Amino acid sequence: DGTLELWDVEADQQRYAGALGALEQVLTTPTGCAARGEKIATVDARGTRQSFVLPGESAAARPVALGRRGMDLLVATDSSVMEIVGGEIRKIADAASGVTVITGAPDGAIVLGFADGNIELLNAEGQKRDFILEDTPVSPVTSIALGPAGVIAVGYATGLVGLWGMEDGKRFDTARLHGAVKHLLVEDERLYVGTEFGQRLSWHLSDFLGDRCAVLADIWREIPFTWQGGRAMATAPPVDHDCAVAAAADAP
Repeated sequence: DGTLELWDVEADQQRYAGALGALEQVLTTPTGCAARGEKIATVDARGTRQSFVLPGESAAARPVALGRRGMDLLVATDSSVMEIVGGEIRKIADAASGVTVITGAPDGAIVLGFADGNIELLNAEGQKRDFILEDTPVSPVTSIALGPAGVIAVGYATGLVGLWGMEDGKRFDTARLHGAVKHLLVEDERLYVGTEFGQRLSWHLSDFLGDRCAVLADIWREIPFTWQGGRAMATAPPVDHDCAVAAAADAP
């Protein structure tokens, strides 16, 4: 019904309740919550609300995505990317229409997801960077989360969720769930996924945090085979591999 509520869970007390026209999105902030509807509203832990009317013509100024970059809010319209810092709205860059998701990266970069499945990356100053993820579906992006070691997780309206590398755009893994992927959370070296119909999935991300040679050694212990002449053959790790050479050089 368009009602925005903020609760103190520990005290089991409602801190705020109020209407926000065309309420579509709510996210937590370090001081309370922020919401997107016909305009942007924030509510702090004391229940104080502040509303923001974005600059521009009415249609172009309607917020279509809301996210965070550190302590600050990021807002996308069909023409602009903006940030709200200290209660002030500042335009960062022009934007193509069709943005569905916006979020900030630890280095200050901004990641945009689009209705056609495309992902764009802006640097901290709003300049577009060359960035292409391989094998993405033609489906609206519904959620984005930044993982460890340059990994990006993207969820889609079709229920597809995947992990890609931000440096080269390579796809690491995908899964398909029932319903649009609405929730992505990276916590304790795991990616937690949830859909609009309640289906859940988690992926362990520890391999992206470990030493490359240690990860390869673990893989080789689990799958000590190579494909030779149309058959899987038990094979020892190659002695000329750079990890093997480095290990031999470090050996006492």
